[in-house]
Amino acid sequence: MKRKKVTAVLMAAAMILGTTACGSSDSGQENKKEESTENEKKEDSRENSDKGDSAEITLLMTNDWVDESTDLGGEFTKTIRHYEEEHPGTKITLQGASQQDIKESFQTAALAGGGADIVIMDNSGHAIDLAAMGLLYPLSELATPEDLVSQYQEGPLNSGKFQGEYYSVPWYMDCCGLYYNKERLDELGLSVPTNWEELSGALEKVKEAGYGGIITYQSAYAFYSFFYQNECPVIDTSGETPSVVIDNEQGKEAWDYICGMIENGGLVESFKEATTWDKVYESFANGEATFLLGGDWCANGVDGINPDLNYGITTMVEGKTQATVLGG
Repeated sequence: MKRKKVTAVLMAAAMILGTTACGSSDSGQENKKEESTENEKKEDSRENSDKGDSAEITLLMTNDWVDESTDLGGEFTKTIRHYEEEHPGTKITLQGASQQDIKESFQTAALAGGGADIVIMDNSGHAIDLAAMGLLYPLSELATPEDLVSQYQEGPLNSGKFQGEYYSVPWYMDCCGLYYNKERLDELGLSVPTNWEELSGALEKVKEAGYGGIITYQSAYAFYSFFYQNECPVIDTSGETPSVVIDNEQGKEAWDYICGMIENGGLVESFKEATTWDKVYESFANGEATFLLGGDWCANGVDGINPDLNYGITTMVEGKTQATVLGG
């Protein structure tokens, strides 16, 4: 039971992907043979664990979780070592990678026949990619679907579901909000925008005063919120096959609003280089951008660059309804 207990503890601590860590083979027969061998090894491992024999698990996390020089890394590694002390014979090896490189790091190792047993991903969609490549074990190896559904919210849990099997569990959830420079809004006599019209008006006044408007990560992430706010679900999952629906009336209206905002200079110049969140923090922290679209993690990044910046955080602006994008 030792391996199961270790895995259960780590599942509670991180977004987990149970991995097969196996390479490719030349024929379907060889695939089946290797799969059978792997299953036999797993059964033997479980039997040994049930008898109290040692268990070795490799855990691949983002760097800040395994860097013992930081508060977060220090606490996490201390917890892991404490667990090992309480369970003699259990060895947990921690590996680190950057948020940008962790998927490729695991994927490369797994395709070569190695890779960590458990890995945290910074993008919920990565579980589906890896599952489709055959690099993950379904979580039915560890828990029943009923167990998982009883512990996690349906939406985030389903983000790790592929062909009827769960391959990951959510580690954390967050949403996109609106950061604003308090001193600048006060200087320009502006209130915090609460809807599309007010945001457009604020961006015009900010531009007229010679300041920059919005910064966010260079992806669709934050912009999805505008579609949701206009009652466009982006992807319709009501049918047997999910379909993209941004070309309906609501979607076109949201797209027009986003394009208008960009064409009128609503995004700061550095948005062109915002391919990492560090660039986003820097733009807002140094005063280039008046607004930032991002989640709770942005606060630490901004504070780390300019702890004296006087800023506020509020909900995303409202369209036909109030909505934001869920991430994690």
